[in-house]
Amino acid sequence: LKSWNFENDDLENEKVTNTCKNYIKKFKEFRADGKGLLFYGGIGTGKTFFACCIANAFIDQGKSVLVTNFPRIINLLMAAYDKQAIIDSLNDYEILIIDDLAAERDTEFALECIWNVIDSRSKTKLPTIITTNLTLKDLTVSTDQRHERIYNRLLEMCIPVEVEGANRRKIEAIKSMEYY
Repeated sequence: LKSWNFENDDLENEKVTNTCKNYIKKFKEFRADGKGLLFYGGIGTGKTFFACCIANAFIDQGKSVLVTNFPRIINLLMAAYDKQAIIDSLNDYEILIIDDLAAERDTEFALECIWNVIDSRSKTKLPTIITTNLTLKDLTVSTDQRHERIYNRLLEMCIPVEVEGANRRKIEAIKSMEYY
């Protein structure tokens, strides 16, 4: 994902591009407050691209960054003898980027893992960037208390950023079919 950077941004969503660049520019202040970003929107709109643009910019600055997802974290935790050590190791990164929140299996164990990771990052005031296909309404009005406490904590520690637009993957698939 090294090529996912602002130099390769087509500026189709310039407002989000500017938000990302502002986050990087003012990171010292965001870091002091433990504030991250929560990219939300439809499938294929560029949420992961923007998160990786930020990751690559920070890596270029020498910051420690991990880009992962909850299914991967949950798999690590399922196999680990010392689950807390895995959760603590995620705090070794100045910036943690978790892609596709709510794409993981909806089990009690998964929700416990998600809560522990989010809560740990929140308590240590370490910025976390999350991407999700959930809507802002999903994040703010949940009928399930298990989800509500996770989403509430995320909204406390992250600035919501809506990523709008067409599904770029579908558009690229259609374009690629024209070649055959």
